[in-house]
Amino acid sequence: MEDRKKKLKDRFAKWRLLSIDELGKVVNLLIGLSIATLGYQINFLVDESYSYRGQKFLFILSLTLIFGAIVLGLITSFNRLIDFRWTSQLLKMKMNEESNDDIKEFKARIDKVGERTWYLFSFQIATFGVGIIVLTAFFFHRYILC
Repeated sequence: MEDRKKKLKDRFAKWRLLSIDELGKVVNLLIGLSIATLGYQINFLVDESYSYRGQKFLFILSLTLIFGAIVLGLITSFNRLIDFRWTSQLLKMKMNEESNDDIKEFKARIDKVGERTWYLFSFQIATFGVGIIVLTAFFFHRYILC
């Protein structure tokens, strides 16, 4: 029974590391896609021959949402760095055998930062997704309806 628990614990640690790694990759991917989309939209602003033809609201809304996705991605990455730093400090506290109350209090703070990372990530995905949907509606209105 003890051997089974150890195997499960090892598998949990492995999958935990993989999920942390994948989170970073997806956050970076969304930042990259958002920057590319924002660049594409800015190209429309620079193009002097372009006229909005009444779709200005959709364009500005999409531009704002995509920019928001970039900001949320950067905040998420910064929040993850804080989480990693504090986790290493927690391990240092445990090695130095500091009081259990201090360790528990610090661990609770780290857990809140970890939760915040996942909320920020969810908002980043939602903001990017809605921004792309609005941009698609903009192009649909511009090229198909007009």
